[in-house]
Amino acid sequence: MDRHIKELMQRKKEEDYKARTKRLIERGAILESLIEKPESFTNEQIKLFLTQTIKTSFAAKILLKLKEEAAETAALVSAEAQSQGDAATSANRGGAGREVG
Repeated sequence: MDRHIKELMQRKKEEDYKARTKRLIERGAILESLIEKPESFTNEQIKLFLTQTIKTSFAAKILLKLKEEAAETAALVSAEAQSQGDAATSANRGGAGREVG
């Protein structure tokens, strides 16, 4: 059993690593698509640009709004999953507890 848990943990770690790598590549591609001649800038210049841009109050407001929207979406997805789980549980019980229309 211990070996199985270790394998599951390793698989999760690998999946997380792959997801992070994919995210980094995609976000780097997005950044490059928005900058004219991105190859003409060094990594340090890009980092400085992003750091200074993100520190503005305008950027802070945008990021806060996006964070709030993400939280709302996560709550809706969670509620929908819960609802589907409840429906599946009810169906597995032969419909016991269903409302009659």
